[in-house]
Amino acid sequence: MAACPDCGRAEAPEVARRIVLPGDRRADEIALEILVCPCGFKAIAVTEQPRRTSLRDAAPARVGYRLSPPAVDLIAFLIGRCPKPAEEYCGCKAHAALNRRDLRNQWNLLHSFAPFAGFALGAAGPKAAAGFAPAPLAWRRAGAGHAAAVDGREWRLDPLGGGAFALAIGDAIELELDALPPFWRIEQAEPAGGGPV
Repeated sequence: MAACPDCGRAEAPEVARRIVLPGDRRADEIALEILVCPCGFKAIAVTEQPRRTSLRDAAPARVGYRLSPPAVDLIAFLIGRCPKPAEEYCGCKAHAALNRRDLRNQWNLLHSFAPFAGFALGAAGPKAAAGFAPAPLAWRRAGAGHAAAVDGREWRLDPLGGGAFALAIGDAIELELDALPPFWRIEQAEPAGGGPV
């Protein structure tokens, strides 16, 4: 039986959102979950189904990761935009953004949000009854784009045109977003006469 790493509540954290991604060089299937607890704790869980060519009866490996709250919120937003989260080969932009690979064809999305700490998890817990509540992230103007400081790392948001944006997290990751999360607070440019737009 699992317990919340923060409050110790039994059978927590619960699964608020889940998406299945294609396998990589180590796993036949990868499931990415958003975990929440009524105490306010939120994190990521990754379940990797071992390759059929490896240990025949190996159980899926499920590990929790404490990413920064804005990173968990961003991943939850992307999962929420997928029309078929249970379909590993869905061709949506959310699947494309979350299915990051290194040159060895190993899924490595979470490494881009490091540093983070892992914690042990049992089998998948119950589905969260309350859903997912993201926290606001405030962005300040930075040249043609915007910037935000998250756990000592700069996140940069630059317009690409047509309502799309490039999100860079330090020098580790760059994602293309076709829409901005509604919980992001974007500082607006001031017109020439002063005052907000």
